[in-house]
Amino acid sequence: VTVIHIGTADEATKKARETGLARLEDGFSGKHKGLAFDAFEVVRTPRQNRDGTTHTAEHALILVLTLPRPLQRTTQLRSRNIGWHKTGDAEGLDKVSLESNDFDDAFRVRSDDQVEARFVFTPDVMARMLDLAHGEQIRATAQDDHLVIAFEGPNRFDLTSEDTGLEGDAAIRLAILQIGEMLDLVDAVAEVFRLD
Repeated sequence: VTVIHIGTADEATKKARETGLARLEDGFSGKHKGLAFDAFEVVRTPRQNRDGTTHTAEHALILVLTLPRPLQRTTQLRSRNIGWHKTGDAEGLDKVSLESNDFDDAFRVRSDDQVEARFVFTPDVMARMLDLAHGEQIRATAQDDHLVIAFEGPNRFDLTSEDTGLEGDAAIRLAILQIGEMLDLVDAVAEVFRLD
């Protein structure tokens, strides 16, 4: 997979790259419903803690959508119970109230353009994000001509995963389901921009 780094990495990401604490796997790239996307997993490798215990690997599915036209402003979204990806970017961003109380309970959104924030994060887009997250944490940024979404959670697309205990046909069906949910989200974003 070709990975394009958008923007400047934060210090933790730079350190992880330099020290080998993170790796990329399971890359997908393509165009669906007229919308180009890249998807890959970032895996932070297990680490030995000072007390001798092992900190398990953490996974995040990163979905990068290339929008057909650039956005004018910046909008960020996060699950309610986690911090913002880059707290320093908060200057000039105001809280956005969402159209659905259910989504308002689950997410925090901030932007320097309330209308554009609601244009990108429609109820359908957010519902598809929740479907793909399966209760795990989400962070997203819509800026310029990219929408980048990070889904924390289990190791996805793994046909031999110890996490699920599945193998053979069952593991293949789960991976296909996960890919389908990812493409459903691409569909919803394509619909926002009226693509086909």
